[in-house]
Amino acid sequence: MIRCFLLFLAVFLAGCSSLGYIEPTSGEVARLRIVNATNDQVIVFGYETIDCKGETRWMTLLNGYLVNSTPKSLGMPMWGFHKNGAKEIYVSTAKPLRLMLKGYNGNQTCAVPVNLKLGEKDYELAFSYEKMDGCLVDFYKIRKNENGFVRELNSQFSNHVSEKNGNCMKPFKQLRW
Repeated sequence: MIRCFLLFLAVFLAGCSSLGYIEPTSGEVARLRIVNATNDQVIVFGYETIDCKGETRWMTLLNGYLVNSTPKSLGMPMWGFHKNGAKEIYVSTAKPLRLMLKGYNGNQTCAVPVNLKLGEKDYELAFSYEKMDGCLVDFYKIRKNENGFVRELNSQFSNHVSEKNGNCMKPFKQLRW
């Protein structure tokens, strides 16, 4: 009985890695920081196509203890986050970036599809909740000015799916555990 429990526990913990994204090994890249600006768990999914096919679980973010955590920092400026609440990764600039950031708050979930084309710069995506029943992802460009580094808000994405977010209704509504 104990062996079965230990086997189950080992499989469970191995499946909970907080970083499943594989960075590009060649070509032009941007640095991207993905931030959880809530007290809840946020899971980031990546997609191969504009209609959200080829889903991959990229990472899990939580501002606190996270089982099997894989903290990831590239040394980008303006870091002020819990080591499990944000991750910095290299992403290819050769094709659009298609993500879904999904927050889990008790019995409720809130997901935001994101579709971006990045250049060779530093960027940040920050997931947060709106006042009532929504959630947002703020998209920032991080740049240097005469006073140091600043975050410039480039755009916002919300859980109110539109043509801006692509054709991702099926994965957007999909129940996940």
